[in-house]
Amino acid sequence: MIRKQVALEQGIIIPKIRIRDNIQQKPDEYVVKIRDNKIGSGEVKHGYVMALNPGAVSKTITGIETVEPAFGLPALWIPEARRSEAENAGYTVVEAAAVLATHLKELLKSHAHELLGRQETQKLLDTIKEEYPAVVEEVVPAQITLGVLQKILQNLLRERVSIRDLVRILETIGDSVQYSKDPDVLTEYVRNALGPALHTPYVTEEGVLHAQTIDPELERMIIESVRGGENNLKIPNLPPDVLQSIYAEIKKNADKLMEQGHPSVMVVSPSVRLYVRRMTETVFPDMAVLAITELPTTLEIKIVGTVRVNHAN
Repeated sequence: MIRKQVALEQGIIIPKIRIRDNIQQKPDEYVVKIRDNKIGSGEVKHGYVMALNPGAVSKTITGIETVEPAFGLPALWIPEARRSEAENAGYTVVEAAAVLATHLKELLKSHAHELLGRQETQKLLDTIKEEYPAVVEEVVPAQITLGVLQKILQNLLRERVSIRDLVRILETIGDSVQYSKDPDVLTEYVRNALGPALHTPYVTEEGVLHAQTIDPELERMIIESVRGGENNLKIPNLPPDVLQSIYAEIKKNADKLMEQGHPSVMVVSPSVRLYVRRMTETVFPDMAVLAITELPTTLEIKIVGTVRVNHAN
């Protein structure tokens, strides 16, 4: 079921998931690995359910304090026999198996790019080639290699952008490859073509996008630091103290968004989007960085804060 959900949401077929018992683990502990590398862990208590406070409980209950592993929310393990008591008090109660399943699904989505190899990319192409042979043949390998397509798809998945609409992705690459064959540049063209798929997950039911942004002067400073760098990695080369100041401002704004119940989103100029993402992805891996040109002009955007540093003045 989890593999099907990830396929529907992200457009990638997850390999079979093997479950192994390991006596070296604690009795209630589980570890998730990709190619023997640990990507996450948690605990599920046998005979217990997890109770989460949605913010409006009528009565506080006691239990074993824990953290919900998928989203890092404070929670309690309570005996199954106290389930009704917790629900009546207004708690959201989750089965232990569902806790693990949700965590696994989120881990798979955040690491989907690691699961997309050359072979998996070829399988995706073979699947759509049956219905859209002209689209595939025009682009791969006529204009770009399988490896370049894999890199573009990995770039999208790394930022949790679904690759389900592979036909549109290929058509956009075919139209844009005359301007550049750089996978990163082509990724930006594809992002613009995917449109609603980028921002829809972050918009409220009222149709509002709550986000933070970056001061134009700081954006200019970031672009200049990339141009002055000695590598081709497109990573801003800013002094450590400036970076720390930027990270502190981003965290302050991200905390504001979280307190208001909104996901972490940053809206920036298209010329700096990739650089900002590269600069922040290790510190704020769950923050969506969107270019203003990727958003419809009719979308209402509420800015909670603007990142500025004194060094930019």
